[in-house]
Formats: sequence, C-alpha cells, structure tokens
Amino acid sequence: MNEVINKREEKKEERENKDDDLVRVLMSKLSFKLMNEFLDKVNNGNVSGKINKSSGLSWIVSKFVEGASESEIKQMRSEHFDELSMLEYVLKRAKAEGKVPDEWKAILQKQLNIEGNVTKKKKSGLDLSNHQ
Repeated sequence: MNEVINKREEKKEERENKDDDLVRVLMSKLSFKLMNEFLDKVNNGNVSGKINKSSGLSWIVSKFVEGASESEIKQMRSEHFDELSMLEYVLKRAKAEGKVPDEWKAILQKQLNIEGNVTKKKKSGLDLSNHQ
C-alpha cells in the first residue's frame, strides 16, 4: 500500500517538475487543426509511444527555427506587417533625429498635394518702408 502511495507521489512530483519547463501557447484554430492532423500522421502506426501536442509542437518549432531561411523570416514579417507600428517607429525615429527621412517627407508632401521641396518660412519683422 505504501509503495503505491509513494509511486503516486513520485509521479506527481515528476509532472510538477515537467510543468516547470512548459509554457502555454495560443494559436489559431486552423493551426491547431493542422498540428493535430500532422500528429495523427506521426502517431499512426507508431508503436513506440504516442507523441502528445506539447512534445509535437515543441519539436515542430525547434526544427523550423533551426532551418528558417532569411526569405522565410522576410515572408513572416510581410504577412504580419502592421502599418501603425511602422508609422510609430518612423515618428519616434524622426523625433529622436530631429528630422523626417526624405522618402517619408515626399510621401507626406504628396498626401497634402504639395510639390517639390517645402521650406519653412523665416520669421522676420514687417517691412513698412514701401507703405505709407
């Protein structure tokens, strides 16, 4: 009886130790479905043990990251492009440098239907010599 209780406690401790190495991940329903389909293929006919979702996903991520090419990184960035984040970055950089990059300046001028280089007017005193 004590042996059974001790084994249960040991297994509980093992699970708790394993839980310390795990984190939760959220994914889209489509990704979850695809992962399950992949794991079904992997587990089908596998007599050496079943691969669970946590182990399967960890394996998939580590293998992908090891072999990810520069073009895949660019593709991921492109597919998750956020215009507002980009604009915030450009504004922050412009404020830090004290100027807007020429490319962005041209885009802003085009948006306002302003052609060519726009310079700020210099403040000067009124010239009343020609007025009487």
